[in-house]
Amino acid sequence: MAKPGVTEHDLKKLGDICNTICYHLTAHLSNIATGSGVAPPEQVAQIYQLAAQLPPPTADYWASLWRPRGAGAAAKPAAMPMAEGAERVPGKRLKWTPELEAELVRLVKDEHFRKERLGKDAMRGGSLNWTGIARHFGLQSGMVVKNKYHDVTGEPKEATASKKKKGEGEDDGDAEPSAKKIKAEEPAKPAAETPATGAAAEWSKAQGSELVKLVQQEEARKEAFGKKKLRWKRIAEHFDRHKKDCRKQYTKITGREAPEDED
Repeated sequence: MAKPGVTEHDLKKLGDICNTICYHLTAHLSNIATGSGVAPPEQVAQIYQLAAQLPPPTADYWASLWRPRGAGAAAKPAAMPMAEGAERVPGKRLKWTPELEAELVRLVKDEHFRKERLGKDAMRGGSLNWTGIARHFGLQSGMVVKNKYHDVTGEPKEATASKKKKGEGEDDGDAEPSAKKIKAEEPAKPAAETPATGAAAEWSKAQGSELVKLVQQEEARKEAFGKKKLRWKRIAEHFDRHKKDCRKQYTKITGREAPEDED
């Protein structure tokens, strides 16, 4: 694409001039080599001598003609847009404002809004992707935004898990009755426990497949955590489980010993 101010007519005219110069320079060299007697215009010899003194063009020279001023050597892909007001200073914690908290709640409860803002990061393995939400706020750990969500809404973690399984995203405005309803429907089944309380719930097939992928593939870890090195702590936080539980499940699925963290 031509730079602003250079029209297609200018480029066509330049091409015609180059063709004319090349023709006459070729005729000039042919006359010198064979003595054909076809003498080109005198200016051609002058152009030939001038061109012979110019430095040969390199690939960088050509690239500089079309690179916008001030641009880097290579354009970086556009990053996922962050929540307004979520810009962070490295080394400092994110300051949650009422606006950011409201957006977090909407991202969790409104699936259409979540897909609109996060795109492919909205869901993972058929479930709400907490890591994708964390990235939206400039964070890496899904556990951070998950805990923040429960702090803001006062909704028990068990209630959120139930809604994910049933595909419900509506906010009924009252978390406590929702928790009681879950207990009434499943009196004999204990709620899924967090890493701090003991053994985690059973692994779904989708979670197991994602676990193997995160352990074995650098690109999967790069996409999920923004880092390629294997760290069981990140994987455990991603699934809201113990590291030991994740390692045990990996061995159970693959029949291989779980690898150690990469240096």
